[in-house]
Amino acid sequence: MLGLDDIKTYEHRTAEFNPTSTYKGSWNKGAKIYFTGVDENGEEGGWFRKL
Repeated sequence: MLGLDDIKTYEHRTAEFNPTSTYKGSWNKGAKIYFTGVDENGEEGGWFRKL
């Protein structure tokens, strides 16, 4: 569901909110993951979380 094994699953699930939504990093405990997307001006933005 979240794309733990396949990033395309995550992107498909979040496309309704932002078609460019993706993540960089790892879902492993203790790892950092950066949730990102591109806004209407073509600027990449997002936030990170330590798991």
